[in-house]
Amino acid sequence: MTKPGIQARQDRLLAHSARLRATVGHQLQPLKVPLACADRGVDALRWLQRKPLLAAGIAAAWVALKPGRGLTRLGRLWGAWSAAQRALRWARGA
Repeated sequence: MTKPGIQARQDRLLAHSARLRATVGHQLQPLKVPLACADRGVDALRWLQRKPLLAAGIAAAWVALKPGRGLTRLGRLWGAWSAAQRALRWARGA
């Protein structure tokens, strides 16, 4: 291919890529609010992860609310905490 031919092909590919990006952006518009909510949730989990004593205090208060079901609640909380940790690791791409 000649240099002008390569340049013309590159220009066509760039224009096509711009059209595809615009189409995908338009199609993802309905997901904008749910994704923003998920981002806020991930930010909240990261904040809580940096404050383990606060997390322990929340767990203790939760167990204290219903002492008879404390172990069940603690087990559920531990499962939720573990799931949140896995979600954070997945979100970081590790």
